[in-house]
Amino acid sequence: MNKDTKKLQDMLDCCGDVYVHDGLYIIDEPLRIHDNTHLKCAKNAILRLADGANCEILINDKCAVDYNENITVEGGIWDGNNLNQQRYEQPRDEWPDRFYRERYFGVFMRFIGVRNLRICNLTVKDPNAYCMQLAMVHHFTVENIYFDENMAFGWTDGVHVNGPAKDGLIRNIRGATNDDMIALNCDDCYETEISSGNIEDVCIDGIYAENGYTGVRLLSCGHTLHNIQIRNVFGDYRYYGVAFTHHNVHPGGKNLIDNVTIDGVFAKKTNPRDTYPIIYFAKGTHTTRATLRNIHRVEDHSTEASNVKVEAGAVIDRLVIDDMTLRYNEGSGPDMIVNEGEVKEFKMR
Repeated sequence: MNKDTKKLQDMLDCCGDVYVHDGLYIIDEPLRIHDNTHLKCAKNAILRLADGANCEILINDKCAVDYNENITVEGGIWDGNNLNQQRYEQPRDEWPDRFYRERYFGVFMRFIGVRNLRICNLTVKDPNAYCMQLAMVHHFTVENIYFDENMAFGWTDGVHVNGPAKDGLIRNIRGATNDDMIALNCDDCYETEISSGNIEDVCIDGIYAENGYTGVRLLSCGHTLHNIQIRNVFGDYRYYGVAFTHHNVHPGGKNLIDNVTIDGVFAKKTNPRDTYPIIYFAKGTHTTRATLRNIHRVEDHSTEASNVKVEAGAVIDRLVIDDMTLRYNEGSGPDMIVNEGEVKEFKMR
């Protein structure tokens, strides 16, 4: 443990309010944050992962063992120094039936098992994989986050939530990532699936992407997503604004996405030649109720990407669309809605 890591860890071990002044701090082991701690970093405090550290920069001290209570992380510039880290790449045929805690899969911040968690007002720069992974979190808020990525690697998610999780607010997320900007994954691939379970009662409000990958991914493959609200999606996306998926991460796992409201999407394609829709229901997904409101899109050029696509093999029990537009300043494009799947009840206002 180097002097910067030890200094900050000693401060965190005192719990309570911890303030980190402006300056550069090199972290070579995961900082561990305890119950009832508010870690606040100055605007120009830079916490950088040391060359070859190959570890998380910050975790809760009971991570994946028990629950912590009342943790806040606020402020600062958190630098993953990704070009100088080595992510462990595990072949799919070697995936175990448990999470490999001792191996580094590129996760930068990790909070597994926290009640009353708040992460706010900070910048995450150049992670090796996920900017932050949350799981087993209850009553959580992630807000006012800026992602500053060099796009050096694929699979660099922003706010990545694994099940079980409930009662969450994610808002005012800006910048760009090289994978999903926000992911609500009940289930996940084995190498990062430290837990799995239902995700329920989560509101996402305010995404501002610059050359975004996908704004929000919803994923169920064994457990259920309940009661999700997504509001105010802005920017341009290489893939989807919002994607309903399963990715077959656990072959044969039940897929159920229950009651999703999307209200306010003002997004367009990074490259109008791409065919990926703004809102996507993937093959094999089962959505009980989806309400899409205030979907308004302007493209400068012709595009083949629809506003909404229901892929063959996707099932939606009830789909409501209320006020949706698509305009081209030049040329033309496809229908706003492409349905190749099964929509049992459809209402459009």
